[in-house]
Amino acid sequence: MNAGQPFLVHTESSMAWGGQEIRIHTELKRLKTFGWRVELWAPKRSDVYLKSKAVQIPVECVAFRRSWDPGSIRLVRKLVREKRPDIIVTHSSIDSWVVGLATRGMSDRLNIVRMRHLSTPVKNILPYRWFADAVGTTSEDIRRILISRGLSQDCVATLPTGVDLQRFHPNPGVKSELQKKFGLPLDRPVVGGVFVIRSWKGIYDFVKIAATVPNAHFVVVGEGPSREAMMKSAAEQGVADRMMFTGHVEAVEEILWAMDVFLFPSTANEGIPQALLQAQGCGVPAVISDLPSLREAAGAALVCPVGNIQMFSDAIAKMLIDSDRARAISSAGLEWVNRFDQEKMMANIDAFYRRIIASRT
Repeated sequence: MNAGQPFLVHTESSMAWGGQEIRIHTELKRLKTFGWRVELWAPKRSDVYLKSKAVQIPVECVAFRRSWDPGSIRLVRKLVREKRPDIIVTHSSIDSWVVGLATRGMSDRLNIVRMRHLSTPVKNILPYRWFADAVGTTSEDIRRILISRGLSQDCVATLPTGVDLQRFHPNPGVKSELQKKFGLPLDRPVVGGVFVIRSWKGIYDFVKIAATVPNAHFVVVGEGPSREAMMKSAAEQGVADRMMFTGHVEAVEEILWAMDVFLFPSTANEGIPQALLQAQGCGVPAVISDLPSLREAAGAALVCPVGNIQMFSDAIAKMLIDSDRARAISSAGLEWVNRFDQEKMMANIDAFYRRIIASRT
């Protein structure tokens, strides 16, 4: 271990800005308060690189163009030899391969942790065995998947993403003010979702659900590669006049405070979605898909089978009609989300990394 502060590096090859990248950015900022020296290695034009640099998190530009990227492999090897981090945490397939290949033959190889954020099928389990000293997952469901592929249960830990409950808390007194701010109607209930707009977030189901709940206004918060396709679907379903696309909203708690129901009809691949935790923290009752990781994140939400449009629309209608039930789900959600309090989660992550370093020492 480095004298004084332990030194941790996060790597990320993704250019996107979603829950995974937000977690990395948050962890880098918060671990500094736990006595860590931190650094990010990522592509220069990626959002996580730019946002981390903007808040004075040390960054190194590594292109991570592909899994076998000789330039990035050489650069990572050089950085490791010069900086000698105690631990590197990789997050996506490309940076995991590059870091693994760069450090594999080093005589004084450092500790490597592979984080797994999504429940997508693991195409190749070998890099998890070859390169990682330990694996962290964002949900217990993902942990079970990796263990079923042959990883030792002692090497895989569940490290859910936390939610800042000082920021995400109920604030009913500002609802109408924020509805006006975002251009939302005051005479109809607001049903909203917050996610990166990509197909497996259930974006087409979201539109179909909106079409079957004519008395509500729907709002989609976020950006993503399928935004145009989702907007086209809304026009085809005849709900474009009742569906707003806000793009990225930095103060996302404000638009959550403007919602009556939080809708999350994802179809696959989820870990523990930060937006779902945030919505519950803000006291917004949720309607979600029946996916294992979503159940972990929202023990009090109304749960519907994936793709069952009628059950989703019925659940939303019940929530909008029965205010007592909505309040009960909101209260239960607030109680449930306390187990994901960011302070507790960061303490668990800090302890996990320190145990790995201590075991190598």
